[in-house]
Amino acid sequence: MRLLALAACGGLFFCQLACASTTVDLERVRGVYSTHFHGIPDSGRICAVISNRRGSPVDWVRLRLASRSGLAERPGRWRSAWLYRGRLEPGESVAVELDRPPVSDQIRLTVHGAGRGRPTRTGRPAVEIPECSERALSAALERDAAAREAPGREIVRMAAPGGGEPSRD
Repeated sequence: MRLLALAACGGLFFCQLACASTTVDLERVRGVYSTHFHGIPDSGRICAVISNRRGSPVDWVRLRLASRSGLAERPGRWRSAWLYRGRLEPGESVAVELDRPPVSDQIRLTVHGAGRGRPTRTGRPAVEIPECSERALSAALERDAAAREAPGREIVRMAAPGGGEPSRD
């Protein structure tokens, strides 16, 4: 009977370990781009909140961006890899911005790996920022464009299927 109880307890312990979340997730994805001269795309900004739900820290997170755009004469699709190099303890979250992302009307950002030590592959930099919101991204676009005089400037949200539909935050 004691052996059966130990086996059940061991099974329960294994189930708790196996059932516990062991991933690095994206909590939120936001993206905006600016246009000028009657809708010509200018520049874009994309951010995400990354959360470590593993039981151990990670030193890097690799992201994959799939973007689709009908903003030019011919629709285009792009895939790109981004790398956040920064320690994330279990339960921690960090807001990151993709450095000079493509200007697209639709984006899909996914976690494509995380680990300890040196990353297994490279990618364009994803840098830590204080806040990931449409408001913060729009303000950064406005600061970037302060010296320009292009008429008809407008800021537009990027749709983010799979990363959550952007909201007005």
